[in-house]
Amino acid sequence: MTKREIIPIGSKPRSDDLRRKVNFKRDTTDNGVRDIVEMKIPMIVDDASHVEILETIREYQAACLMLGYTNGPKQFDGFTILCTGSILAQRIWATIRDAVQNRTVASFTASISSFIQEMLKHLNYSKQLDYLRTLKKPQSMDLLEFKREFQLANAIASKFPDANGATGLDDDEFKRCFFKAMPLKWIDSFHAAGKDEDELSFDDIYKHMNNIEKLEDKFSKKSGTGSTRLNSNNGSSNGSHATQQQKWQFWKTQ
Repeated sequence: MTKREIIPIGSKPRSDDLRRKVNFKRDTTDNGVRDIVEMKIPMIVDDASHVEILETIREYQAACLMLGYTNGPKQFDGFTILCTGSILAQRIWATIRDAVQNRTVASFTASISSFIQEMLKHLNYSKQLDYLRTLKKPQSMDLLEFKREFQLANAIASKFPDANGATGLDDDEFKRCFFKAMPLKWIDSFHAAGKDEDELSFDDIYKHMNNIEKLEDKFSKKSGTGSTRLNSNNGSSNGSHATQQQKWQFWKTQ
């Protein structure tokens, strides 16, 4: 039986210096003014993670707009180059591409969808949402980073092959799951202040939790104990402070 997989929070592509990239360039001159636009897109390699595959596709689709690749053959050719770093990706893309008789922008978009269906077929939309519903904020991850990672993990779920147009947790469930992910002492403090999560917006809940975090950090510094977030019931993680807001905004709006 094939194992169904998710993309957990904190999943990030390898650093740029560890990845092979292809340079795409547009060089035009208009009324004597030369305009050069270059974008370097990471190749899909044999050991590419799910996140890296999605990132390559996302960045190439953005590059097509920025570089003015407005015809199908140009888009197909560019993506063919990006697949040459992986035997599997090259074979799958060649099979999909060669079956297309009329290479248009529309058929390229459809072909990319077919490519995702095959390359990421082990990902499971329902399990991704179940994961988000039971997730707890890692002790080592601050609230702002956790919010961004939670948003990104939910937005990326909509790109899973079996999402079938679904868009992840809706706003109300997202708010409730985010609230339940907080440390238990934070939740107790929230309720002790007379707050009701069902009556507040996500932004209001986040602001209140952010204030609790600030007070906790302030107390920790005063007591000389360092930052000891009250997350004892939530486990730990190796989260970093890498900003995910731009990526989340992209996935949300696609």
